[in-house]
Amino acid sequence: MNAINTLEISNRSNKLEEWDVIKFDVLQFIELNKNSIDFILKIKQEMSSIVYYCEKFPLIFIEFIERYNLKKNSKFSYELYNQIKKDFLEVLYKNTNIWVEYQNILSPDCEIVFNEWLLRIRSNKENINHFDFIELNKSIGVWINTFYMIANKIFSDINADIVKSPISINAEVSDILNKNFIEIIKFLAKKYSVDLKWELIIIEVLENETIPNTKEFRDIIAELKKIWIKIAFDDIETNIDSIKETIKNIIQLDNNVDILKLDWKSIQAIYKIYKENKKELNIFIKNIISEIKNLYKKWIKIVAEWVENLEIYDFVKNVLWINLYQGFYSKNEENLKIIKNDKI
Repeated sequence: MNAINTLEISNRSNKLEEWDVIKFDVLQFIELNKNSIDFILKIKQEMSSIVYYCEKFPLIFIEFIERYNLKKNSKFSYELYNQIKKDFLEVLYKNTNIWVEYQNILSPDCEIVFNEWLLRIRSNKENINHFDFIELNKSIGVWINTFYMIANKIFSDINADIVKSPISINAEVSDILNKNFIEIIKFLAKKYSVDLKWELIIIEVLENETIPNTKEFRDIIAELKKIWIKIAFDDIETNIDSIKETIKNIIQLDNNVDILKLDWKSIQAIYKIYKENKKELNIFIKNIISEIKNLYKKWIKIVAEWVENLEIYDFVKNVLWINLYQGFYSKNEENLKIIKNDKI
């Protein structure tokens, strides 16, 4: 027992020493290149993320650690750093299974209006989930690569008639600002013989980054619209200030937004208040409905997330006046039959 414990402690110590070598060598590199502050800060942050995820998922990245050990005595350089990142991603993809699941967005008649892709990931070696995978890719500055991988799968599925309704693809503001973003879409459309005029692709702009009021961003959105891409805003918080801010963003984008999706956490919170105290919610609800009607006047579709059962469906449809919905409830055929036959 003591011998095993000693061996385990020794192995941990060796790993820590190896990572200390990485950190020390990077610090030396930073010192030599301290005039390039932004570049150096980026490398420092990304190397810290690589260390963090190797320590969090050691069984997934054991091969990467072995590869790094062959390089650890090399002089740290930008070229070496890019090779380290390449090795890191190769090992990640080798040890994980990644797929796309589609979730329906339904009309009041329970017809599929469009689908949203949901990233799913599994590993036989560690308990890693799609949130870990997304944050990992973002933290080392390669999310645009992941966007390409997911978009490639979606265009392939359209080509194979696996999905026939429009599909929304999540994109960060930083993705959209990437110089290759529009070219990726055009390339994949050509690769899989998908005519963009079919209007099957929706770019869903995530609200976890501020929507920039810049000519560059407006021009990119306008260019996407020119090639028949629809634009959605995701995770809009359901409060008056947020909705008004979103309307302002829509105006600055020259009314190029087609869809707004209301945040599931806010829908959940409002529903709870509604159940507990309808009077308290009455004025609040009227204000939200007023803003939603203003959006309808601009021909913008509104989607409520987190529709988990018939009661919530009734709430978003008949109280909030939202006519598109998304949630686990929309995936179940028996539940869809109940909604279709319901007289509410």
